[in-house]
This record gives sequence, C-alpha cells and structure tokens, in this order.
Amino acid sequence: MNSEHNMSLIWLINMLRQRNLALASEQESKAALEIQHEKLKESEDRLQKTNDLKNKILSVLGHDLRNPLNNISTLLGTVSSENLDQAAFAKVFEFLKKETEVSQIILQEILAWARLQMDEEGKILESIEASELINEVISIHNHSAREKAIAFNTNNVKVEFCADRNQMKSVFSNLLFNAIKYSKRGSEVDVSIMQVNQDVVFKITDSGKGIDPKVLDNLNGRHRVISEKGTGSERGTGIGLRIVNDFVEDHGGSLHFMSNEIGGTTVSVVIPIAQPSASQLEESSQHQL
Repeated sequence: MNSEHNMSLIWLINMLRQRNLALASEQESKAALEIQHEKLKESEDRLQKTNDLKNKILSVLGHDLRNPLNNISTLLGTVSSENLDQAAFAKVFEFLKKETEVSQIILQEILAWARLQMDEEGKILESIEASELINEVISIHNHSAREKAIAFNTNNVKVEFCADRNQMKSVFSNLLFNAIKYSKRGSEVDVSIMQVNQDVVFKITDSGKGIDPKVLDNLNGRHRVISEKGTGSERGTGIGLRIVNDFVEDHGGSLHFMSNEIGGTTVSVVIPIAQPSASQLEESSQHQL
C-alpha cells in the first residue's frame, strides 16, 4: 500500500514538474512574442516616421526650391534672348545671385533638419556673437524686404553664446522670412537681442495680422503646420516653423509667440548661453511631454 502511495506521489510530483516546465516555456514564448511585437511596432513607427519625413522634404523641395529655380531659369532665358545694357545686366546678375543663394540656404536647411530628425548628425557647437549672426541673416533677406519697402530695426547688443551656427541661421532666416511675409508694405520689423540671466533672448516683432492660434496648436501638438499666404500672396509649405521649433528644442531653448495689441506678432527665441548636456536635454524633453 505504501509502495502504491509513493508511486502516486512520484507521479503527481512529475506531473506538477512537467506542468511548471510547460508554464515556464509558455511564459518564455509569450515574452519572446511580446518582444518581437514591440520590435515590429518600433520598426513600423520608424518606417512611418521616415515616410512622413520623406513626404515633408519632397513638399519643401517641390515648392520652396521650385520658385527660385524657376526665377533663375526665366532670367537666364531673358539674358540669352535679349540684348541687355550693362546696368540692366548688372540688375539681372544680382537677382540671379540672390536667388541662387536662397536656393542653397533652403537646401542646407532641409538637409540639416532631415539629419536632426534621423539622428544622423549632432550639433557642431561654436561661440557665436548674436548681433553678428542676426546681421548676417538680415543681409540674406534685404532684397525681399526692399521689394515690400520693409525696414529692419536692430539694437546690435553684443552677446556671445554657444550653438550650431547653421541651425541658428536657419532659425532666424525662417523667422525673418515669416516677418517679411506677413508684414504690410512700408512697415518695419524690429529685431532685438538681450541677455537674461544665463540665456540670450532674441525678439522679432512685425506689424502683420498676427499668428493664427491653430498654427501654434499644431506646432505644439507636433501636427503638420499649415502655412497661410502672406500680405504679398507669398506662399510656403509650413515646414519653416517646424524647423525653427525643432532646432530651438535641440539647443535646450524655447520658442514663444505673442500677438501684439496694435497688430502683428512678437516671436521670442530663448537659447542658453552655454549648451546643456545630453542628459539635461533628455530630462527637459521628458518634462515637456
């Protein structure tokens, strides 16, 4: 009797052991499937992000680069088909040079932004003098401003800060482009620089119609930013503000928009004078989320 009882006990123990092994195997398989599912989801997210990025880049290339290149092509045709005197040729040559420079700037901005989105290249930090940077960007847009009789006012305060020069040029080039785009003919655009504690603060104020709250909601919500026509029927893709927002965030800075009581918009760009570490940037990003 005891022998039969022992055999039953041994059988029961073996069955429990096999059951436990089967459960453990099932849990391992389930865990492996969950890991595979997460990897698949991450791959799908990356693929979707890459596809969205491709569409955005094609959108910008298809519009922002098409206009200056079409202008260049038209003017080259004019030069080859007409006999121009020296003064007329000088004007055409100057315009061709400016359109070529604008095309190069747009292309550089798109490539820099695309690299940032795909985490392919980090910032190249250097010491930058704020007023020198602003004056350099203003010179790029002088031609567009003159066409609408818009004047720039600057305070030229000397403040040095650490940043990626190309990204900062892209930030202020886009913001000045928008200021000109939405300003009325014959108005002014004010650009001020100041140091506030450990930050350098840039303020760009125009006298246009003000920024649509929906644009800010889309920007903050990471949705597609819709661009409105300017006062001279200028058009854009809306990606300019996305580039500005992403580059400013990548520097641990912040972007602020305020509609003025008398009309127009003031855009404030706050950039730390000394760049934060990667861990500080990550912590700041998680806090914002």
